[in-house]
Amino acid sequence: QKIKIFGNTVGKGRHAGEPVLNRMFKNFDPAFFKLDPDLPGVKETVKLIASDNLNKSKGHRTELIYANSFERDGRFKMNSIGEQRKYPNLVGPEGSSGKLITKGEADLSLIHNETGQKIRVEVKNIKLSTQISNLEKYKRQIIKMGYDLLSKGETQVFANRYGVTRELKDFAKKHGVQVVENLSS
Repeated sequence: QKIKIFGNTVGKGRHAGEPVLNRMFKNFDPAFFKLDPDLPGVKETVKLIASDNLNKSKGHRTELIYANSFERDGRFKMNSIGEQRKYPNLVGPEGSSGKLITKGEADLSLIHNETGQKIRVEVKNIKLSTQISNLEKYKRQIIKMGYDLLSKGETQVFANRYGVTRELKDFAKKHGVQVVENLSS
């Protein structure tokens, strides 16, 4: 029943609609869509796919596709999508609000079944020009991911559809974050 509601929600989205429902999600057919509809964040992500904001819709589509791919793989078990997290102010006064606690979101949280290793994946769809123009934003996110590596013991993965600049790769490596680039969903 919940899966049927997901289909109706995506099918009516301004930037999603029937083509996305059929092509990307196979109408949420249980043979294809393996995510538990009660998994934390799934319902919210489906709603955001139907957003009037094109970038928000695309980003959440990609998150759901990757989450479903991990779940279908069998080597992984999804924990959550879009988990809200809090961080101490790790980036100093430049570019921050000066608050002691900042917020963040872990796009995908999963477990490797064989080893029990927890993994966080940040799903990105950012071209090189956007990485350059928003470099500080992505560095702040990588700093938060490095904090999660140390405080939670999660493997951290910055997964991007496009290539990743050398500067971001080096910065991620310095903070223990693995970079995976040129992905297709």
